[in-house]
Amino acid sequence: MNVLPRLNSLWLVNFVSAFFAAAALAALFWLCYANTQSRLASAYTTLALGVSHTFWFHATTPEVYSLFAFLLLLTLILIDCYLQTGNTRALIGGAFALGLGAANHLLALLALPAFVLYFWLIGKDRRIEWLKPRVLIPAALAFVVGFSLYLIQLARMLRTFSLETVMGPAIGTTFLRGLLETPPRLFLISIISYLGYLFFQFGPLGIALGIYGVWKGRKIHISFWSLTIAFFAVYASFGILYRVSDQFAFFLGSYLFWAMAIAIGTTRATAQLSKQPRRWMMGGIAVSVLLAPFLYGTIPGLAHSLGTTDQTMGIPQIGTGVRDG
Repeated sequence: MNVLPRLNSLWLVNFVSAFFAAAALAALFWLCYANTQSRLASAYTTLALGVSHTFWFHATTPEVYSLFAFLLLLTLILIDCYLQTGNTRALIGGAFALGLGAANHLLALLALPAFVLYFWLIGKDRRIEWLKPRVLIPAALAFVVGFSLYLIQLARMLRTFSLETVMGPAIGTTFLRGLLETPPRLFLISIISYLGYLFFQFGPLGIALGIYGVWKGRKIHISFWSLTIAFFAVYASFGILYRVSDQFAFFLGSYLFWAMAIAIGTTRATAQLSKQPRRWMMGGIAVSVLLAPFLYGTIPGLAHSLGTTDQTMGIPQIGTGVRDG
């Protein structure tokens, strides 16, 4: 703020969210195109996520999730570069980016169990390579350097708050306590809510292509498919189990990886379709992307006319501005 004193501080904070949301979309396109070699699939995936409800919402509000999305995708780009080339510097950069992501939001730490699942999916040879000290030690040090920003802030917070208050969310005791106290029927409600939100983000075409990508992707994109499945499973599970007032925000991580499943499905589908059906599919893709903003703009008014608001849905007010829907 002090570097650019002439700019309105609220505008600048929102600009930062929008900037990193755009950067996250660029990173998603890069990652998808590097693994599918399909401009159509990568562009559709990027646009579908870009106009999706929750991603758009967090791209235009003073929240940390757009930066979280960018740093997580940057981590995966660099790790993917390491897997393709064996360049250790790319691995170190990826670990540093993940450390920065965790310093920004602890949600990034879910990448660690996701990587464990990924290692299991990609096969024994790759797992052995990752376990070598010459690979693990530099990566671990780079992660600590990136995460040091959080550690510095933690030390400052401990001057004011107790260790239990500060570390509860950090080490997961808050999450586990809530998990144990939640009745099973509420988890079923969470699953249904998540599926509804997922459908609302990507529409019937995005859901169908994502399912197709999950179903067929292993045969042609084993590494990218494994990455997609592992990270989607971990982030979706956490979002479903983490029952808080702004639970919808914690679904965002999984949307990044459903988008990657869409890229795999689109690549596979277009490769198998003849010329005319492919044109119809491209038309459907264009319509689904173009209609999404109009749909999201119409639904709040329709909901109000039916007596439904953010408050009746249990969605908290985010930020200081007036917002509903």
